[in-house]
Amino acid sequence: MPSGIGNLKNLVILSKFIVEKACEMMRLFDLKNLSQLRGRLSILDLQSILDVQDAREANLDKIHGLEELVLQWTTSDNDEDELVLEMQALKRLKPHSNLKSLEISCYVGKSFPNWVCDPLLFLNLSSMKLINCQRCTLLTSLGLLPVLKKLIIGGMEAIEVVGLDFYGRHDSFRSLEELVFQNMLNWKEWTSTTGSVGEFPCLHRLVIQNCPKLLGQLASNLSSLKELDVRNCNAMLLESMVDLTSLTKLRIRAIAELTRLPESFAQSLTAVETLYIEQCNDLTCLWEERREIEQGLLPFNLKHLSLERCGALESLPDAMMMRMDGSSSSNTSMLMLRLEKLEIYGCDSLKSFPRRKLPITLKYLRMHCTGLQSIDIHHRKMLKNLPALDCISNLLDLSIFDCEALESLPKELGLCTPNLKSLRIQQCENFKSLPNTMYQLKSLQQLCIADCPGIEFIPDEGLPPNLTDLQLEDCKNLKCVPNAMYQLTSLQILGIPSGALTMGLQNLTSLQWLAIERKFPLDIVLPSSLTSLQIWNEENLKSIPGRLFQNLSSFETLWISNCQNLRSLPREAFPPSLGQLCISECPHLKRQRFEAKGDYWALTWSIPCVLIDEDEVDW
Repeated sequence: MPSGIGNLKNLVILSKFIVEKACEMMRLFDLKNLSQLRGRLSILDLQSILDVQDAREANLDKIHGLEELVLQWTTSDNDEDELVLEMQALKRLKPHSNLKSLEISCYVGKSFPNWVCDPLLFLNLSSMKLINCQRCTLLTSLGLLPVLKKLIIGGMEAIEVVGLDFYGRHDSFRSLEELVFQNMLNWKEWTSTTGSVGEFPCLHRLVIQNCPKLLGQLASNLSSLKELDVRNCNAMLLESMVDLTSLTKLRIRAIAELTRLPESFAQSLTAVETLYIEQCNDLTCLWEERREIEQGLLPFNLKHLSLERCGALESLPDAMMMRMDGSSSSNTSMLMLRLEKLEIYGCDSLKSFPRRKLPITLKYLRMHCTGLQSIDIHHRKMLKNLPALDCISNLLDLSIFDCEALESLPKELGLCTPNLKSLRIQQCENFKSLPNTMYQLKSLQQLCIADCPGIEFIPDEGLPPNLTDLQLEDCKNLKCVPNAMYQLTSLQILGIPSGALTMGLQNLTSLQWLAIERKFPLDIVLPSSLTSLQIWNEENLKSIPGRLFQNLSSFETLWISNCQNLRSLPREAFPPSLGQLCISECPHLKRQRFEAKGDYWALTWSIPCVLIDEDEVDW
């Protein structure tokens, strides 16, 4: 500190005053002439006070303009005389009644002076912090302060009980809105008053952090509580929290030995809209799923659920999901029908997600779980973007169904999901493109894109090289597929609109099942490995040429469906290996034509199974 500062009688702003024991020019009484100070003042190193008279002469009660005051000591192994000196010094550092915020930090006395809780002095005090006062064994009656709105108490290691001395009277803390307890390592019990009015009538936010020995019940009458934050505490503390029906935001973090939310605790979360559970390494599920718990008592008002670094979490509750038909296993009132945001991060034991549909209201989804193997996203009308799929390297199956706002997949898909085996995208009407990194999905075996009219092209960079099943169905605007498709020598199943085909199917030497939709190309050459062929939704097809089946020595099944103008089958014999012929919705190919004396009887009588409009023909 510069010397002579006490002579600046017109000084208005002084953010920090450091008491220096070795400097006679920087004594605390230098503040006595600075009565014009305004705003915030921090007085540091108060352990350096040499004489109690210095504190008296500082005349803090004469500085009318101060709104915020910090009184800070530096902890040390003081002897008993020094402790008495510091207690007497604080007693004489009473500020003016205009003060709005007070912080006392690292004070080493065993108790606070009476002025700290004087309701007549602090008519304007709305915020108070008592931090790291480690020798203090008793909290003063802060409940008497009439307009106190925010109170933070931390590092009070000698405190074991927060009791009646804390309140001062039955109707205490009348204006308090936020209460924080942190680093209270030996705090064991929190008792309440017994008055009819009760304490904390306006309390909205309560934080209990790093209080490992606190086991008893919380203060009673928390009917106004909206936000609760519990961190680094004993799991048994949650069991004592039973009256939280007003709560809308809950954060639980680093609770050891918490395997699931206690039943009575979960039942009281009916109004919770935001739920964070973080670093609970023993958590295996959110709550026990039993009918008596789920009867409308789960957090069905939940809008935001965040699960972070819960390494043992194996599954999400069925109650937050919906069945594919939109119903649930029990009362639909228990469903999280308002969930808009879901975040799951670092829950590496979670293998499958989810078993049912996600709530239809979901707008945002974020996942970051290395152990996740299956993701099923259904009926998300408002979901525009998939979550980043980085650090989900074990993902095997990704299914997306009826997400009408979705336009594309993450660009890093091929890099971050190297083990993906199955990818299905269905009924996503605005889905336009696959990422250019698809060719990097060397483990992908199944790719299905169905009923996605917005997709026109497949990336020129190519398809995954080891595909065995490729189905591009009801994608009416798909114009073509890359030539690389005809190099997929492992492909066994192919469903594709014929308009996207070019010559080259005969190169697919492993192809066994082929489905062609619309505009069947009569000049197509089929691979000799083919065993099944499906032709459907072809309006212009009038006849099927016999040469189509040449060299198909293993051909077993032919399906023809919804070909309204198809009038004739090939007059040449079908391959002798053909075991099943199925024809449906082809009005010119009636059952009578295949029965005895029908014009196709001679062609088909040797086929073991002939179905016309799902009705088997008897010979």
